[in-house]
Amino acid sequence: MRDKFRGFYRPSAEELQGLWNTATIVFDANVLLDFHRYEATTSATYLELASAFQERLWLPFQAAHEYHENRLAVRSETNATHKEQINHIERLVNAISQSPRKSHLTAGDKHKALLAAAKDLLDELREESAKLADRNGPSAEDAVLEKITELYEGKVGDEPSPDDLEKLYKEGAVRFAQEIPPGYKDQAKEGTRKYGDFVFWRQVLDYAKEHELDIILVTEDAKEDWWVSAQGKQIMPRPELIKEFREHSRGRSIHIYNGLSFFNYAASHVQSVASHERILSAREELEDVAQQRAETQNEANSSYAEWLSPAAYNLTRDPQARVSLPFEAAIRASSERLQALHAEIRALEAEVVRQRNHMIARDEAGTEPDDPMTSELRQRLAETRARLNVLYDQAGLSEIQQHIRQYALRPVFDRYEDN
Repeated sequence: MRDKFRGFYRPSAEELQGLWNTATIVFDANVLLDFHRYEATTSATYLELASAFQERLWLPFQAAHEYHENRLAVRSETNATHKEQINHIERLVNAISQSPRKSHLTAGDKHKALLAAAKDLLDELREESAKLADRNGPSAEDAVLEKITELYEGKVGDEPSPDDLEKLYKEGAVRFAQEIPPGYKDQAKEGTRKYGDFVFWRQVLDYAKEHELDIILVTEDAKEDWWVSAQGKQIMPRPELIKEFREHSRGRSIHIYNGLSFFNYAASHVQSVASHERILSAREELEDVAQQRAETQNEANSSYAEWLSPAAYNLTRDPQARVSLPFEAAIRASSERLQALHAEIRALEAEVVRQRNHMIARDEAGTEPDDPMTSELRQRLAETRARLNVLYDQAGLSEIQQHIRQYALRPVFDRYEDN
């Protein structure tokens, strides 16, 4: 059963371990471009994890081309985003400044303190924005580009000839007409750019076939021509992709991750690359970015919007169709609860690190082991861990997901909780 319908099954733990030990790792251009969007420390941490697999990295020519073609635009986009955020805060500060005068209210001490704090924040953001603009200028040195260039030196696929590209474009047009993944969701793009995902995919297939390789593919493309989604979550890669890869590569295996999932798995497999604090901080930003993208993609601003979208689609086709409003409200409430759970999880994980730093400081200061405060701190740590386990279950995290999230925290628990 599993062999005949491999694309509908997740790899076993043994298969995943084998892939992580030997598979060639391929990043899509969108993953590389994100390194320019993240905070500098997050990008550095992620790239350090990637460097642990440097001998097994490979980049299709299409991905390398799209990365270089869009890099400067992404850096400029980051500057524009920061300026937009500052403009929002400036409007808020102006509104706070004028509200007492316009409404004849008396500006009390709290109002003045709020205004002073907002102005201080604005000054800091302006200073940071100026530094960012200098760092991301067209002629400025680009640490991310330098690191990516170093990682992929001698590891980029050959440029296809014009004739080869023309054949791929014709094949892509046929596939798109039949909605064969990947790439058909890009049909609205102009010219041959619409075939970018398909060309990238074929280059991965051909490379795996030629060199008899298994592949770990990492992409931030969340469209339905890459993923099967349910309840707003990416459940698994399209089974057609897994099937086509196995047939084209004569039985080799492929597993597909998004950027956050790859980071989590890599962090659990790679040791002594980055500190636990840096791993936690980077993961928090990656989760925030993933959440923002989900909200942008879903008009209902709900992590379950993709689940509801088939009903909405049917509503446009069948005027007699109806969606239960109480049901929809329940779904939205569940979504908000899920987001709150993840926010509490991140806060508690950060609290574990703070507790650990406090206890290390006490150790270094020579605190006696039987000091009452030490017992209290250990008890608090145990309670935090117990609460995290409850939240992990409530959030529906699998055992492997819980293992990954606790990986960076384990040294804290091992050192203090059980002593």
